[in-house]
Amino acid sequence: MNEAQRLATRLSAIGDAVSDQGNRFYLLQVAGDEQDGYDLIEQVKPDSDLISETLVASGVRKQTSAAYLLESDDDRIVFYADEFNNLGAATYKPSDADQGEWLVDEALSSLDFASVHPSGKISACFTKDTLLVFFQKPDGSMGCLEQTRDGWTPLKTVLPATVPVGSPHYRLVVDEKLQLFYIGDGGSLRYLCRDLGEAPGKDTALCGAVSRFAVGYETEKGVLTAYVLAGGVLVSLGENGDRQDLVRATGGGKFAPVASAERCVHIHINGNFVIRGSQNSFNLGGGYIQKGSRRRIRRY
Repeated sequence: MNEAQRLATRLSAIGDAVSDQGNRFYLLQVAGDEQDGYDLIEQVKPDSDLISETLVASGVRKQTSAAYLLESDDDRIVFYADEFNNLGAATYKPSDADQGEWLVDEALSSLDFASVHPSGKISACFTKDTLLVFFQKPDGSMGCLEQTRDGWTPLKTVLPATVPVGSPHYRLVVDEKLQLFYIGDGGSLRYLCRDLGEAPGKDTALCGAVSRFAVGYETEKGVLTAYVLAGGVLVSLGENGDRQDLVRATGGGKFAPVASAERCVHIHINGNFVIRGSQNSFNLGGGYIQKGSRRRIRRY
């Protein structure tokens, strides 16, 4: 697989992350039925081959969205909505004996202020010192929780815009600026940026109707590139509106390069921010982690 094929494969999952070595990726899927309930499953793949499947959480919402944050292969956390529309989280516990296990954060799902709208989506991101999780509450407003030493604390100061109910969304902190991406009315991909603590900036439509998307941030150049999956074609969109078709679906979850795919710029998945979304999910895949920074994923 080339980078475009890998990204298209990842966008077909409800959530994903790349290992800290970049040699495999983690995909989240929902499995089950109405009678026995639904489970959140993690699939580990180096490319197209499946290495293993692990249960992340049971009793999840059938069409839950998921947010996956990875600081290292031993420090991972997944957010989701359970069958009662409560915000849930599971952290990975490594093991020397086998592939490890996922531990559900029971305290989070029991919080009165952590209820998710039945159609609401979930996103999460790292900050310099901690992590934030965003979700749409039952009244349609946006909620945000910060993970601290003592548990989960609600925040109100980092919500600069109103997102349509059910829209995939993601907020990302880059150089003290809050970046917001979401799908607006009509399916358009929209972008907003502001300084932390300031009023919202201009809300810009990047492109027309999309089904799934990712946005890569190239740290050295400070450039954002959007990658849109629409009509079975993965397309790159530069900040100046330049468009390039990369890969096309060939059936069975496979993607083949189009003529221009091998000439595309490298998709910065490892070492840089990569955000992704779909009509059912939105999360951070990979993530820029400054080496030597303190661990930001806590287990209680």
